Amino acid sequence: MTHGNSTYFRSKTLNDEWEDLSQSVSCVLQVHEGPEFNKAERSSRTITATHWVKAIERTHCSERSCGKKFSLRVRKHHCRRCGEVFCNQCSQFKRRLSLLAIPDPNGVSYRVCKRCFDVGPQILGTIRPHMEEFNVWREMTSKDRDNNKNTITDPETDIYEELQRLVNGYRNHLSKSKIKSFVAEALSLVKIPEWQKSKCWMTRSSVNICALCYKRISGDEIKSNCKVCGAVICSSCSSETLILFPTRPSHTVKWALINIIGSPDEEPTGCLYLRICNACHDKAAVLQGKTVTDGVAATTLLDDIINVHQMLSSLKFKICSLLPEYETLVNHLEAKTDSQGLVPVEGSVVQTIARYHLGLSDLFTQFAFDLQSVRRLKPQTNTQLKLAKNLTSALYNFHSDNFSIFRNLKRRTVEMLPEEMVEKVQLIVDTNAINCAYIYIKQLGLEALMLADKHKFEDEVATFLADCESTCLQDLKSQIDACHEDWEQHKQNIEKLLKSNLKEHRLIIPSKRRTIQKGSGYVQTYLFDRCGHLIFKTLQQLQAKTLEKKFCDSKAALQNLSKQFRVNNP
Repeated sequence: MTHGNSTYFRSKTLNDEWEDLSQSVSCVLQVHEGPEFNKAERSSRTITATHWVKAIERTHCSERSCGKKFSLRVRKHHCRRCGEVFCNQCSQFKRRLSLLAIPDPNGVSYRVCKRCFDVGPQILGTIRPHMEEFNVWREMTSKDRDNNKNTITDPETDIYEELQRLVNGYRNHLSKSKIKSFVAEALSLVKIPEWQKSKCWMTRSSVNICALCYKRISGDEIKSNCKVCGAVICSSCSSETLILFPTRPSHTVKWALINIIGSPDEEPTGCLYLRICNACHDKAAVLQGKTVTDGVAATTLLDDIINVHQMLSSLKFKICSLLPEYETLVNHLEAKTDSQGLVPVEGSVVQTIARYHLGLSDLFTQFAFDLQSVRRLKPQTNTQLKLAKNLTSALYNFHSDNFSIFRNLKRRTVEMLPEEMVEKVQLIVDTNAINCAYIYIKQLGLEALMLADKHKFEDEVATFLADCESTCLQDLKSQIDACHEDWEQHKQNIEKLLKSNLKEHRLIIPSKRRTIQKGSGYVQTYLFDRCGHLIFKTLQQLQAKTLEKKFCDSKAALQNLSKQFRVNNP
C-alpha cells in the first residue's frame, strides 16, 4: 500500500537501519589503531565489513526459502549490506552502497541479498508507459461517475471526530461484561457493530466502484468499508492498519496507525484492527505524526544534529588549514626547492615535520572520537533518518578522504627523507606521545583524588590510575634518557604544567546543578564515565602516533585500565 503523504511514514526496519549505520561509524576509530599506512588506506577506501557474520558460523544459506548446505560447489557469499551469508544464487543482486553499507545512489555497486535489494526505493529500473491503464480508468470513470455520485468521500469529514467516535465506541465495548463482550464479538463477524459506522456510512450492496481509484469491484473481490469515513473501497485502496487498544494502567483507549511514528513498537494487548482507506490514512498520519515531530523529541534531535555539526566544523576548519600547509612543505622538499617561509626561522625541517605529524594526528583522532556522538542520535521518522544519514555520510567521507591524504603525505615523507632524519622525526613524535599520555593519566588521578575528598566517596578511581601512571612514567623516563635530556628538569616542567592545568584546564568538570540535585552519586558516576572516555582516547592517540612495538607496556596498561572502567562503572 502506498500513500500520498509519506512524511510521517516509519518503515519497519527504521531502528535496525539506524543501528547498522551508527555501529558502522565505529570503524572510523579502527583507522587510528596503528600507524601502518597500507592497512589504514585500505580500510578507508573499501566498504565496511565490521557488521559481517563470521562465515564459519553459517553452514546453510541464510535465505529461508533456500537453505542450501554449503560445500565445495556451493560457496559462501556475504551480503555487503546486512552482513549475512548466502549462496551465490541468493546473493546475485546488486545495490549501490556507500562505505557505511547503506543505500546510496552515488555509491558503488555491491553484492547484496534479495531482502536488502528490495529495501527502499530503487534508483535504477525499467520504465514502461501507463497510458493504457489511464485510458481504461478514464473510460470507467466517465461511465460510472454519474450513477455513483454517493461514492465520493465527503471532504468535510472531520478525521479527529471520527477517530474519537471509534475510541469511545471501543471503550464502551470493553466496559461491558465478559458475556456481553463475547456475544458482541461473535455478532461482529456477521454484522458490523453500530459504533464502527460513520455518519456517512455507505451500503456495500449499492456501490459498484471504489470511492478512491474508481475501479469497478468485481463479484469475486471483497468490498470493504472504511471505518473512519464509511466509504466503500477496494482492497488495494485500504488496509487494516488502524488499531484501537487499551493502555495500562489507566485503561484509557487510544488509536494509532501501524508503521507511523508514534505507534507502539509492539502489538498492544487487546488491540482491535480496523480497515481504513488511503485518504483517511494520510489525514490520520498527519494528525498522529505531528504529535511527535512538533514535540520536544524533534526539537531535541535537531539541536543534537546542530551541536554535532558545529563541534566537528571547528575541527574540519583546523584540518583544512593545517593539511594543505603540510602538503606544500612535502611538495617543496620532494622538488628540492627553497622551503623558506614554510619552516620557522628558529626551527628545523625535522621539528616542523614532527609538528605537523603531531598536530594532524591529534586532530584526526579527536574528529574520530567526536564523530561517535552521532550514535547517540535517535531519529524517529524517515525524514529525520535521512538528515542524520546525510550528516553522518558527509562527516565520514571528509575523514576518509583527508585522513588518506595525511597518511599518503607521511609515506612520501618517509620515502623522501634520509633514514637518520626520519628517525629524528619519529623520536620527537614518540617523546611527545608518551609525555602527553603520562600527563593525562597523572592529571586524571589528581582530579579524581580532589573530587573524592570534596564529595566524600572512595578514591577507587585514583587507585585504578596509579598502576598505569607508574608504567607510563617508566616509559617516559626511558624515552627522555634516549633523547639525552635532563630528566629532573623535565619532571619540574611537568609539575609546573600540571599545576597550571589543575587551575585553568580541568579535565573533569561535573555539572553544579546536577551535583546539587543528585549529590555525590552523580559526581562519582560522571567521574567514571569521563575517565573511561579520556583513557580510551589517550590510548588511541598513543597508538596512532607511535610504532606498534613502541611503549608496549604503557599501551597494555591503558588497555587494561580502559576495560576496568567499563566493568566497574557504577
